[in-house]
Amino acid sequence: MKTFGLSILVSLLLVAVIGLGIAFSGTYSVAADEPDWRITENVLAMVRSRAMERQSDELQPPNLNDAQRIFKGAGQYASMCVACHRAPGLPDNQLARGLYPSPPRLDQSRVDPKHAFVVIKHGLKMTGMPAWGDDHDERLVPHDRELVTRGLPSLRKGLFISNPLSRLDREAKI
Repeated sequence: MKTFGLSILVSLLLVAVIGLGIAFSGTYSVAADEPDWRITENVLAMVRSRAMERQSDELQPPNLNDAQRIFKGAGQYASMCVACHRAPGLPDNQLARGLYPSPPRLDQSRVDPKHAFVVIKHGLKMTGMPAWGDDHDERLVPHDRELVTRGLPSLRKGLFISNPLSRLDREAKI
């Protein structure tokens, strides 16, 4: 039993020494145009997934069938999210292609409403996703979440193609 405990301790020390060696040697690339090591991606994905589950556990999503909320969220999305996450009918752009990890195309994926609220409000570290909670009125975050989780995948392409910023911002204030 004593040797088992010692083996565990030596193994942990070895992992720490290797990790510090990599960190201080400068061999780990922090360039946005080079993918992370597979183990790094897996660990960060697991940490992000567990954190999202924990932080969103007690949230109660609002009615996700509210067309007015989706419409207001479209204005917010057009002015603050389209550059990275794109929109129906809009092509990829250089900004989105240059980010690592690549931001998800929210018009082509489904997002858990609770997770969307946490991400919109608090952002995601080391991804380029900003926290909008301080800049957004607390009442606007659910509109954004509504659009991302329900409305965006079903919006018509024309809504974003025809001058999205001025049109959606103006109409969202109705």
